[in-house]
Formats: sequence, C-alpha cells, structure tokens
Amino acid sequence: MDLRAGYAPPDWPQLFVADQLERVTGNFLARGDVPSCAIEVAGNGQRYSIGPAGDAVTVVTGPGCWMLAWLTGRDAGSALSARGGPGGDGGVLPRLPAWG
Repeated sequence: MDLRAGYAPPDWPQLFVADQLERVTGNFLARGDVPSCAIEVAGNGQRYSIGPAGDAVTVVTGPGCWMLAWLTGRDAGSALSARGGPGGDGGVLPRLPAWG
C-alpha cells in the first residue's frame, strides 16, 4: 500500500486485519496521548476500546480494513464514521498519535 502498487486495505486478508486490529488497539489501550474511543468494526461485531477510560468517548465505526489503516496512519479515515466525543462533535474522527 505504501508503495502505491495498487494494493489497498480491502486487499488485506480478513484474518490479518482481525489479528492486527487486536494488536494495534491493545497498543493504544492504555496510552494517555490517545483520545478515548470505542472502535466498532462494521459487519462482524468486533469492538475495542482505545485511550484512557473517560466519559467523552468517540465511537468510530467502519470496515475493519479501513479501521486498521486509520489506526496505523495509513489512511485518513474517509471510510469511517464517528459519533459522540468531547463536546458531542459527532462526525469528526479524533486525531491519533503515531502508532508503534
């Protein structure tokens, strides 16, 4: 994908996406520099939390492949939707720090 060779997130195998979502969200779970989010993968019921526990949680929903791309900084999240969050400003994806 990073080489612009025509390989995009929808081409990623589903097992890879499921495994990496668990790994990436686990990395983001307890970090204080990550906004509190509930991650909901459309179509399969996977749900994850990232960032510190808090009242102002943004719920981000979308296809798993595009969720993984957004979480890892490979995509801006145009295929995702957001609701809730600080001030209730739904529709705005939170800005994430670098993953890793």
